[in-house]
Amino acid sequence: MTDVLLICLLSGFLFLLFLQKIFMKILLLNGPNLNMLGKREPQIYGSQTFDDYLVVLKSLFPDYEMDYVQSNHEGVLIDVIQQAEGHYDGIVFNPGGYSHTSIALADAVRCISVPVVEVHISNIYERESYRRHSFVAEAAVASVVGKGLQGYADAVSIIADQSTAMAFWMIILVLVISLAWFAALSFLTARWFEKKEVG
Repeated sequence: MTDVLLICLLSGFLFLLFLQKIFMKILLLNGPNLNMLGKREPQIYGSQTFDDYLVVLKSLFPDYEMDYVQSNHEGVLIDVIQQAEGHYDGIVFNPGGYSHTSIALADAVRCISVPVVEVHISNIYERESYRRHSFVAEAAVASVVGKGLQGYADAVSIIADQSTAMAFWMIILVLVISLAWFAALSFLTARWFEKKEVG
């Protein structure tokens, strides 16, 4: 009986991983001036536009649904983050220059349960002093900096790994509860048979 239970739980875990892979939905959110990628300081940010890179990114994760939003306005970014609750499994967020100035964006990230991974194309910690602190990094689950556009793919992978880990611990919890229930049921059944034999 225990072997059957373990097999069922293992099958459930694999099924959850399958669902996680198929139904992962990611929001890609870019802040101010990132609509100018390809033109803006190519020696720092590269010559590829984000629209061109988005095609590459989606090809790297063909099973994931990805939505892309870019805005130059802080309030719009806050609205998009707040509205992501319940609709996305993770947010890949490049706040641009707002990283260094916007406590409001950091607070928006803290307001939701959706994991947010911050991305910066350049290594902000090796640039001008005013760029070396990020309020958003303090609220995000992770930050990827200085990897170029590849950083977006790294961020998606971080979100996927977190989702898989969550599914694993859910299965462990179900396993513990199921084993406890099985042990209690076995004990009560044994006691019932003992009383029946005595009676």
